[in-house]
Amino acid sequence: MQPTLLRCSRSAWKGPFFVAFPNLREAAESNIPIFTRARSCTILPPFVGVRFQVHNGKSFVPVIVTPEMVGHKLGEFSPTRRRGKMLEPVSATRPTQKKKPGRV
Repeated sequence: MQPTLLRCSRSAWKGPFFVAFPNLREAAESNIPIFTRARSCTILPPFVGVRFQVHNGKSFVPVIVTPEMVGHKLGEFSPTRRRGKMLEPVSATRPTQKKKPGRV
């Protein structure tokens, strides 16, 4: 894999950052997920078809590597933040209170 200047956040002469997973071949053959906290690891072509469990800070998120993911980072596919819920307007959830006469 040749590093491109568009996707590399590192210098091109350094090459992509990756972690050497010692049990990669066994995990690909037996379909066992690899648990990792290396979110900054670049996905390489030998990782295609391997199941990873990427840590998002609280739990491990399952990630199955496809050919379109090559060149990206593992952390891009395990979100660390939850999406905010759409809140209803305050007037719809709370009944309106009547002001008492004579009080300011």
